Amino acid sequence: MRMLKWTRSRSRSRSRSRSGSSPFQHSHDWRKWLLNPAIYKIGIVYACARVNANISQVYLPQYLLDSLEMNKILAAQMPLLVYVSAMITAFTIKPLSTYLKRTVLCAIGNIICISAACGLKILPLLPKMNETTFCAIVWIVCILLGIGTTICLVTSVTMQADLIGKKVESAAFVYGILSALDKVINGILISLIEFNKPECDFNNTESQTSSCGALASYYTNVLSLICVFACFISLFFLGNMIRNNSETENVTKVEEERQGLLSSVVVD
Repeated sequence: MRMLKWTRSRSRSRSRSRSGSSPFQHSHDWRKWLLNPAIYKIGIVYACARVNANISQVYLPQYLLDSLEMNKILAAQMPLLVYVSAMITAFTIKPLSTYLKRTVLCAIGNIICISAACGLKILPLLPKMNETTFCAIVWIVCILLGIGTTICLVTSVTMQADLIGKKVESAAFVYGILSALDKVINGILISLIEFNKPECDFNNTESQTSSCGALASYYTNVLSLICVFACFISLFFLGNMIRNNSETENVTKVEEERQGLLSSVVVD
């Protein structure tokens, strides 16, 4: 009897596998992901968001100490202010996403990052003023930087989840390839920044002023220009995604209206 039951269960499993009821039959193959243009667009948007976040985290203390010549206590407070503003912003993104699309919200985050990068570029050029006023301006720029980078990061990650959708069998491949793209781009970029960084000669008093001045302007350009360049690249691909989504929505609306007219004619 046991042998008979075992043969029956085995025959049933074979019939199920032949009928195609396996849950992995309709899994999204990784080769199809590589042929999907959306994964590259979202990957570039995510990589640009990571560039803004990583560059600001790495070089903001050097910028505050060398470019703005702030004291160490204030220079330690500014990155903390960035993290606090980023944490508060993270709680507001979900309510905002109910009113705005993720691509539009990510574009707004990039615009905020551009405004913060322009502020970082202008701060060393400001005339001498009261320390309290100057610190307040730096606080505003750091808050904008934390808000913008957080919006870009969170919305780009949620766009990855939207791209995967119900095809969870290959989700690890999508997250892995996008994360690898991010690590490669950031690693190459930071290596180039460190390779081209001017050296500040503290032993030679004659060249100390010019070399340290070059280092201060270098950190300013790194924080401002690279962030602006990454934001414009992200905005370009976001604009393309928004346009494609609007065209798809228009096509679906036309098809729905057409189907409605056909159904009304059939009913009449």
